[in-house]
Amino acid sequence: MLYRKDRVEVLHSQAIVTSSPERRFFTRDILYAKIAVFRDTFHIFVNHWPSKRGGGNKSDALRDTVAFQLKQFVDSVLDVSSK
Repeated sequence: MLYRKDRVEVLHSQAIVTSSPERRFFTRDILYAKIAVFRDTFHIFVNHWPSKRGGGNKSDALRDTVAFQLKQFVDSVLDVSSK
């Protein structure tokens, strides 16, 4: 994630692990960053999803797994932010 340090303050960042060694499923993590720009706060998710190499039938389950993990994290951010 690129940003201008003179305009953006990173309040929190972390990797959301999407790989599963027990299922022999390895892919890039999702970067989550909570940033402040002037008086606004933003929640940013940087994703690089598993490719569709080998066809949709082969990759759909992996992509669904990543989507589910991302949705759980987004839901938790929304839950905390709404309080």
